[in-house]
Amino acid sequence: MSIFTRLHYFNCVVETGSISKASRIFDIQPSSISRQLVALEKELGIRLLNRNTRNIGLTEAGLTYYQYSQRIVSELDEAHRAVNELQQNPKGHLKVSMTVGFGESCVLPLIPAFIHQYPEVKIELELTERVIDMVEENVDIAIRSGHLPDSNLIARKLTDNNFLLCSSPQYITNNGLPLSTNDLHKFDCIRYGYAGWREWFVMKTKPPILLKN
Repeated sequence: MSIFTRLHYFNCVVETGSISKASRIFDIQPSSISRQLVALEKELGIRLLNRNTRNIGLTEAGLTYYQYSQRIVSELDEAHRAVNELQQNPKGHLKVSMTVGFGESCVLPLIPAFIHQYPEVKIELELTERVIDMVEENVDIAIRSGHLPDSNLIARKLTDNNFLLCSSPQYITNNGLPLSTNDLHKFDCIRYGYAGWREWFVMKTKPPILLKN
């Protein structure tokens, strides 16, 4: 059981003056609260409460601990409320990184409606082709194509991202036309280096794709 739960139990027992009353508030057995209080005292190595059949009172150490425990629990409850408010009414700073083409064609047109719906969210957009470090650069959301390497990041597919294999007529005149994807290694490739694609990348099908003009 977490230390914060024990602090809640401890504070409630102090404020109600009774383990039984605290157990009814938390809807658990009195013996469960007693065990947690004993565990708390054992962790601290000092008695916090004086108990008898009728009353529960604070020791001197218990009074000092209760004063700190009150503030800790109050701050924790306030933190929970603040996070819940963010979920209900999003606010704050949101940094989003995406490629130039996708950002200009798909994301930027949606920004006015998003701002209208969530006026307390301040958006910072970064349009770039480079590979970024989301943690190092404090990026909340990155929109990229390709496979996500093993990491602690959470990825979600937004849409398909199809590419066309193209060539200038002059290049075909000078070098000939590949008859299938198996011939591509004989031809030059303008590589999309920022994204990490440094070689021909073609999804194979059966039979091989025929490249015709």
